[in-house]
Amino acid sequence: MTPFDDTFSSKDTIGTMRKSLPLASNPEEARFNADSITGYVLYVD
Repeated sequence: MTPFDDTFSSKDTIGTMRKSLPLASNPEEARFNADSITGYVLYVD
């Protein structure tokens, strides 16, 4: 759902949640990565 233009317009630059974790230190790149957005929605407290 996140790649749709009417939601987040994200890109799937990194394919899995585990591989996208290092993007946490690069918020500008993470905010466009589909798995980073999904992880934020699912796991944030």
